[in-house]
Amino acid sequence: MEPMYENGINARKTDNLIRKAGILFALTLTAETVCGCGSSKNPVQIATVSETSETECVVPKTEFIPEEITENATETVLEETYPSQEQMTEDESFLAEWIASLQSDDCKLCIWNKIEKQGELLENGGTYEFGEGDELVLYRPVEISAFTTPGNAIYIGSNIYDSYDVIQMKFYEPGEYEFGIVSLSGERTYFDYTIVPPLTEDLLAKMTGEEWANYLMKDTPTFIVWNDVTGLKKELSEGEEYQLQAEDVLAVYHGNNYKLIEVLPDGKAIFSYKYYDIIRYAREDSFDVTASLSNVNDTTDVVELSFTLLQDKS
Repeated sequence: MEPMYENGINARKTDNLIRKAGILFALTLTAETVCGCGSSKNPVQIATVSETSETECVVPKTEFIPEEITENATETVLEETYPSQEQMTEDESFLAEWIASLQSDDCKLCIWNKIEKQGELLENGGTYEFGEGDELVLYRPVEISAFTTPGNAIYIGSNIYDSYDVIQMKFYEPGEYEFGIVSLSGERTYFDYTIVPPLTEDLLAKMTGEEWANYLMKDTPTFIVWNDVTGLKKELSEGEEYQLQAEDVLAVYHGNNYKLIEVLPDGKAIFSYKYYDIIRYAREDSFDVTASLSNVNDTTDVVELSFTLLQDKS
């Protein structure tokens, strides 16, 4: 973990500490990081390449910059004349209104979705999906001397506003990402989040079935099957017929909000994990498999799933 930020960003996804262990898996990522920072009323594009694994950005026009920051930081000085508030685009205006509604004295990281035009604050230690239309926002109502970004992600640049920065970053794998800020007195504050990027075809191909099952982060339960020999990873739809193959692993995915009540017919063995339960059958005939799950927060919320399992007779 190398970098850090401080400002508001919205996390509309699950902020669940428990998911950290399940979604982390060993992938290697080497990346150059890019840095830019500052403050203004409207955006100023900045993109400066840094070869350090940790990107530290110095906010201009501050009275104190710690020596340990300046060694690796890229300092950006901005002009004092910027476009007026009225020159903002419609999307920028929506974000500016949401930022103004935060009314916090503390720096925050947020996720803002420019498609849905909604944002939420990130809570330290939380888990968040980073999907289409999402962008990081550093909310900084107080003056800071520097902020840093993670070395295990790619920092592209920032749009700089008077009290917040829109940060362009790319995340290539689920994992822990550490941001931080440095106050004018040199005090560092770190923010540690687990971020789950969109599941690309390349990323899916690198995953084992277990890693994929831990990555799903679905809101509703479903039957899933995977095969690490063939590379199959599949969700089974309601009422679907599925032909069981050698080395297939069949499971009920319940996620974090549901728990398995029963599976019929009873499997030969059921192995329970955090987000799914593996079921094995010894029968040679074809039959319907059904599962019942209840919401851990509301026992009246019961989900029933079913599909037809066609046994492999080869």
